[in-house]
Amino acid sequence: MTAIAALRRKLSAYLPPARLEEIDGAYRYSENAHLGQTRASGKPFIMHPLTVADILADWRFDTPSIVAALLHDVVEDTPVTLEQIRQTFGGDIAYLVDGLSKIGRLEEIDREQREAETFRKLLLAAASDWRVIFIKLADRLHNMRTLSAIPLPARRRAIAAETLSIYAPISDRLGFAPVRDELQNLAFHHLHPYRHRILAKALKQSATGSRQHIKQIVEQIREKLANAGLADAAVETRKKNLYSIHQKMESKNLSFAQVEDIVGFRVIVGGRPECYLAMGAMHELFLPAPSRFKDYIAIPKSNGYQSLHTTVMSPVGIRVELQIRTRAMHEVAEHGLAAHWIYKQQSEDLDDTQREALARLSSLVRLHAENPAPGEFLEQVKVDLSPAEMYVLTPTGEIITLPHGATALDFAYAIHTDVGDKAERATINGQRMPMASRLNTGDQVAIETHPDISPLPHWLSYAKTARSRSRIRSRIGAAGREGAASLGEKLLKKSLAQIGARNEEIAEAQWHSLLGRNNMKEKSELYLALGLGKMLPDIAARELARHRAARGGSETKPLLIAGSGNAAIKLSPCCHPLPFEPIIGVLKKDHGLVVHSSLCPIVPKLNRRSQKWIEVAWHEKPGSPAYRSAIVLECKNFPGLITSVSAAISNRDINIVTCNFDGAGAEHSTINLEMIVEVPGKPALDSLLAALKKMPEVLTAHRHLREPK
Repeated sequence: MTAIAALRRKLSAYLPPARLEEIDGAYRYSENAHLGQTRASGKPFIMHPLTVADILADWRFDTPSIVAALLHDVVEDTPVTLEQIRQTFGGDIAYLVDGLSKIGRLEEIDREQREAETFRKLLLAAASDWRVIFIKLADRLHNMRTLSAIPLPARRRAIAAETLSIYAPISDRLGFAPVRDELQNLAFHHLHPYRHRILAKALKQSATGSRQHIKQIVEQIREKLANAGLADAAVETRKKNLYSIHQKMESKNLSFAQVEDIVGFRVIVGGRPECYLAMGAMHELFLPAPSRFKDYIAIPKSNGYQSLHTTVMSPVGIRVELQIRTRAMHEVAEHGLAAHWIYKQQSEDLDDTQREALARLSSLVRLHAENPAPGEFLEQVKVDLSPAEMYVLTPTGEIITLPHGATALDFAYAIHTDVGDKAERATINGQRMPMASRLNTGDQVAIETHPDISPLPHWLSYAKTARSRSRIRSRIGAAGREGAASLGEKLLKKSLAQIGARNEEIAEAQWHSLLGRNNMKEKSELYLALGLGKMLPDIAARELARHRAARGGSETKPLLIAGSGNAAIKLSPCCHPLPFEPIIGVLKKDHGLVVHSSLCPIVPKLNRRSQKWIEVAWHEKPGSPAYRSAIVLECKNFPGLITSVSAAISNRDINIVTCNFDGAGAEHSTINLEMIVEVPGKPALDSLLAALKKMPEVLTAHRHLREPK
């Protein structure tokens, strides 16, 4: 039987004859367009789109999906245009094909940028029609199955790495476990062929040796379920994904012999109550392992997956994992959200968890509008697609799902965008913590807000999710961009003056050349990039003035700082610089200008001739009446100490922002108090410290300057 005949037979099981004729026409069109072309394996090129269509037929996808699969490489690899596809097959098919086509191989776009833009295009298309994603997964699955045919090892490894970091996680987000597992195993095979071969051999030997043991456990489970009134329950066995075994060995430093749950058991019952009944029966039959029970029915995974997981001790003393779920849950676990696209492409029948899975993928699309650099875009995609998740609690016990590594700021934005925008600090498990604090599963988090707070550029350094980063960029908005652009223009003028040039003397051709090389159209874009630290002003100045004769540098005044009202200027929290003391500025990427006290521990490590070093000074009238500063007091430990110290500070009209204990001396006779206070400038801080040192209960008092992170 030919490949097209086999596909036709498979499709006839769920599509009407008229649809089969449409698919036949698409096949003939694709075959003619790819005539004479071959794959790296030497096989006719048409076999690739035909196999992609066959994979989609296994998933029971609709006619437009099958047709688009047959045509998905025509525009990219043949003279056929997208307009010709539209005229022949209609706008729906043309949209799917366009979403699957790569960005053209332009000389000025390198491979990283081309791959980022191609994936961005895919996501934008998927935002309107999620069939694009499923066709792409089928395409990637066949490419991975035939990856060995590519002659260059480096190229094979690059494709495998991309699959492991992007397409396998997308499969996971869509609940497509079998596709995820196969993509992971194929990528693992090409990235670590020796480890893959050794583990595969060990797994095969392990399964052979434990066959009788597995059969015995299955019989015991069936008998126990029947006695519990669950005679209709199905019992299945499954081997652990080879890649996940490798990951477990790596993360926990285990040998293969120490990985206990290589073979798992699955119990499938009729309804949700029966799941818990079966769980009770299993815990009567086998001894459950402490702290190894997970209820993904009550708290589903973000991709809609639901099951009860428990680890028990088998009769021979080996731990095995049991999964218990309903038949409906099993369908979602095997086919994920793809099950909802079999006959229609709407999502009205999705439950809340499944809608959230699509929403998390949709959030990646918003990154396109922000147009970050290709490397940043791909890295953010990988973070947001990471399969590692954690569950964090609100004060009322609501569960918030976040990716591993998320911070309190990400939690705030997950609650509500307004909460994130005004977040000042977090209380994590009863302790006040900064918004940059990383969270762990089980943490209970409360967010304190302040009406005067708004997002600043440096928040991006500890915002990990696409949702929070997108919102921060959006909220920085015109005001923040205007401030950054104004700073950038000043920095450029200063750098030009140092080489004897002026802004207005630069020829338009030079401006046009510099902007063009950086994919910019307006000077305002250049000023913004300079103000946010994405470009160095000295380099931009030299580029602009390189074709004119320099008159020699001129003396330039330092930039004047009037507080942190400008979103592009940040007073560094490591040293809390104060008005009326010497300061220096450091241009830091995506943070703008970071101002440090000249006493900061970072200053001796900085190269004053570096292009990132900016001469700055305080404005005569600083912008804010209260600047934060950290102080440390070593005190005699006695009842009423904090009241006494707080009163002494408050009597000077100085506000205490935070106060923490930091260890105690021998026999707890002394204690350290770490405080953040608000003062109008350095003279006021010096006066406060002098007054505190005179108190009999205070042994030492000094300003706290710490090494920046």
